[in-house]
Amino acid sequence: MALSDRWHLGGDPLQFGERQLAWIDRCSNPLNHFCQNLTIKSKETCVDFPVIMTAIYGVFVVFGGVMGYVKAQSKASLIAGCITGGLLLLSAFLIARGITVGAILGIVVSLLLIGQFGPSLLKKFKVMPNLLVVVLGLITVGTLLFRFFN
Repeated sequence: MALSDRWHLGGDPLQFGERQLAWIDRCSNPLNHFCQNLTIKSKETCVDFPVIMTAIYGVFVVFGGVMGYVKAQSKASLIAGCITGGLLLLSAFLIARGITVGAILGIVVSLLLIGQFGPSLLKKFKVMPNLLVVVLGLITVGTLLFRFFN
């Protein structure tokens, strides 16, 4: 079956604007067979925003733990950063696979990080790491909650 044959709905070809909407709808689920075939042929990606945001947040948290160890020789920062960042990366992987517990894990870990860095942000306003962890955490929680309830 040719790629153009996939755009037919009820025997009538879709218009250009509707094609894009049909592609977005079909690619909202990364495990969709159509999506996997389309990504190979058009070199587009079907990974959605919550997965990307959670993965970026996880990498940032791991990097922050490593930087805390390098700058202050803080083993606690290294361990906590690697554990929470690893859990966020695991969450992104699970979300990409369509497993609901991934979104729950990402929300819980993000809220824990916000709870840890939020009060210190209010006491002493520091962009790095407090503000970035809180802002990225809020964005991640928002995207994950939106995905979880949709």
